[in-house]
This record gives sequence, structure tokens and C-alpha cells, in this order.
Amino acid sequence: MRLKNIEDLVGRNVKILSTQTTFMIVEFLKQDYQINFDSKKEFHFIKGTEGYLNILNKHPLLTNYQDTFVEIFINSPYPQS
Repeated sequence: MRLKNIEDLVGRNVKILSTQTTFMIVEFLKQDYQINFDSKKEFHFIKGTEGYLNILNKHPLLTNYQDTFVEIFINSPYPQS
């Protein structure tokens, strides 16, 4: 089976063979496929895990990554009364 994109694996049973910070390699129908992460920040995958692959935009584990980050810098001390 030749895959054109990751959506071809959605809903299929895959096994994680190895992971790095920017990609993971999965096995599907006795063939290995590398999935590259775009703008990867952090992940925790366990080698040997098997299950159905899904791509989600909303999930409780993604809560910290779904909203825009805002940083505020204060350049003066707080006035004492």
C-alpha cells in the first residue's frame, strides 16, 4: 500500500516502532512509515504501543496548545504605598 499522506492511516491500526523529537516511525501492514512533526514542541510516545491512529484538533490533552500564548513583561517596580 502506497501512502500519499498521513490521512491514509487515520482509523487504521498502527504500531509505534520508534520516536524522535521531530518524527515517529509506525508499522502498518508490515511496512514502516515515518511521520514528521511540524513545529514540534513536545510529545511522549511509547515504543511498541499499538492502536488506531487519529488526528485531533481538540482533545483534553491538547488544552495547553490550543490557545494563543500571551506574555507580559513589567519593567518597573510596583509602587509602594
